[in-house]
Amino acid sequence: FLVVVWGFLKSSPTLSVPHQWVVLDTKTQLKCHADGFYPPPVSFSWTRAGEVIQPPYQVEVELTPDGYYRAVGNLTFYPSHEDQNVTFGCKVSHTETRWELQNQTLLYFKPRAEGTAWQGGVCREPAWFSESRQ
Repeated sequence: FLVVVWGFLKSSPTLSVPHQWVVLDTKTQLKCHADGFYPPPVSFSWTRAGEVIQPPYQVEVELTPDGYYRAVGNLTFYPSHEDQNVTFGCKVSHTETRWELQNQTLLYFKPRAEGTAWQGGVCREPAWFSESRQ
């Protein structure tokens, strides 16, 4: 979405949430990337099962070689059993274009096998994988 006003080119961001493993009861950061917007700023917010768990906040932006900006919003938390199969959402808002985008990530349980040749494979810690949905 592009808007030209007084010779300045405004551009709304694109949004992505990379897939990543999360481990039960271990500090985890979900990341939400906003790319290709102009001018700054953008704000991020996070939801868990549709409820706001981190209200809108602004982050520092990075100028890219093409003259647009990018930013990353993070959600730091310790996943618990209650987070299994729960949808987490990231929303980015760009004030200049009045554009809002949302991406949802589902956390689901997947055991992680660890061990050595002598121990055999032992499932020691449950790990979860985040699966993005737009």
